[in-house]
Amino acid sequence: MPMADPFCEETRQVLIKAAKNLSLTIRDKTCSSDTIINHPCVHTEGSVITINGPRFSTRCESLLFQKWGFDLINMTLVPEVSLAREAGLSYASIAIVTDFDCWKADEEHVCVDMVLEQFNKSVGQVRKLLLEAVRLIGARDWTKTIEANKALVLSSRQDLLRQESKGK
Repeated sequence: MPMADPFCEETRQVLIKAAKNLSLTIRDKTCSSDTIINHPCVHTEGSVITINGPRFSTRCESLLFQKWGFDLINMTLVPEVSLAREAGLSYASIAIVTDFDCWKADEEHVCVDMVLEQFNKSVGQVRKLLLEAVRLIGARDWTKTIEANKALVLSSRQDLLRQESKGK
């Protein structure tokens, strides 16, 4: 299954438009690194690395991931994105950043209570974002996207290719 672009660009753009419609703070690569960001905010692009949870990364791991160019460390994106791609779903991700301790030397070490506190600060905005995204998704014609997803799955999954060749 091709994974060069694992997320559905159309769905990603719907999430970005929903965030803009709600006037959420948008952060993208055009922002200066000196720009002060009020969290929570919406990052329109970035690279994610997934580690095995439920542990948090060590400072050494996090600094290495940052040097490699990753913007976010999480524990759940894989295998979700791979399974969605295999199923032909128009998948995009929303992540709530809950801690910065591994990249900022002056941050307190992360603990579950801190994660839950940060999560709770963001969950209201995420709820609004999802409701707006659902509205936008419902107003859009997805026929071409669905057909493209179906074609990708039928041409990429070995199990389906074998079934098709047996049926001929």
